[in-house]
Amino acid sequence: EHANYPTDSLHPSPTGSLGLPIEDTPTYTNNDFSRWANVRGYGATPFNSSDDDAPALQAALNSGREVIYLPNGRYDIGATLTVPSSVRKIIGFNSGVFRRGGFNGPVITFAGDQTVVCEHLWFDGDVRQTGA
Repeated sequence: EHANYPTDSLHPSPTGSLGLPIEDTPTYTNNDFSRWANVRGYGATPFNSSDDDAPALQAALNSGREVIYLPNGRYDIGATLTVPSSVRKIIGFNSGVFRRGGFNGPVITFAGDQTVVCEHLWFDGDVRQTGA
């Protein structure tokens, strides 16, 4: 543990470590590309801020595929994306998912209790876990 500055607290609390175990970063590998979904195949158009990519991204997430990938780009959404329990990995290839217009809700919600690995993906807003 390391802190650059002294820690502040609203309530009296111990300043030492909680001694919690450190788990390895989860991994998920699936090289069967028939189990991958490309969001562009569902109508997503990166770098096009004039349209809402949420329906296309949600369709890819709901496809039943285990790996969802977003080719490099900026994807603008006007609604919260919900990750179903069938999804195990989301790969962004240095992509970003951004809120558009007046949308102010969570960008993405993980609904299941499974571990979902997200790689090289930027979420511009809240990320929520609603599953068990």
